[in-house]
Amino acid sequence: MRLGLLRKVEELESRVRPVDDSEPRDQVVSAALARLDTNDLLMLIDAFEGPDPGKGLSADQVLAAGERLQRALETECLQAGFKSLAEFDRLYPANTAPTKLRNIGPAWKDRHKRN
Repeated sequence: MRLGLLRKVEELESRVRPVDDSEPRDQVVSAALARLDTNDLLMLIDAFEGPDPGKGLSADQVLAAGERLQRALETECLQAGFKSLAEFDRLYPANTAPTKLRNIGPAWKDRHKRN
């Protein structure tokens, strides 16, 4: 396995691995990430955190992966007993940004143009 790919897989595993005494947000997000296809996870990592963010990715690809992550988060919130993803975000706000990913493709596209 290539070293770069191995690092990405390790990064994914560290994000999905359950943490003892984790907060509800961590549990829901980890479960949602576990629902995603590995290719979607790798694409999202490449789009935002790779050594050359977004190289070779179209906004449509990133948007589609972001939408699948959004659906996984919504599913996990409903299974955890929340009425919606919005209710979950209101009760357990993220430290950085809300879990809303509907604009992930356009936001990535704008960011990628600037870099």
